[in-house]
Amino acid sequence: EWSVFVEYMDGDQTEVPASRRAAKDYSKELSPHEYERYSHYREIRKRIADEKGVPPYLIFTNEELALLSRYESLTDEVLNGVKSIPAKRIREYGKLFVTG
Repeated sequence: EWSVFVEYMDGDQTEVPASRRAAKDYSKELSPHEYERYSHYREIRKRIADEKGVPPYLIFTNEELALLSRYESLTDEVLNGVKSIPAKRIREYGKLFVTG
């Protein structure tokens, strides 16, 4: 048996659902070198996601990649020190991003 819940919202809602927010333009938030690293990390993430058959954000989100790109080089110590990324994902995918 199925049920459907419909909620009507007033037209003056100020909060935009996360799924409808505009994507951040990290080229404006990161330095040129950081953005280059960010783009490289996105390529790595895409390859991993394609191999595993999962959406790229399940590997690392754009926000997480932007955070990682701020480091000159990624080491195990740096990755393990980033508290905003779950340890399980760092263990599973971090080595593929380590640069130093």
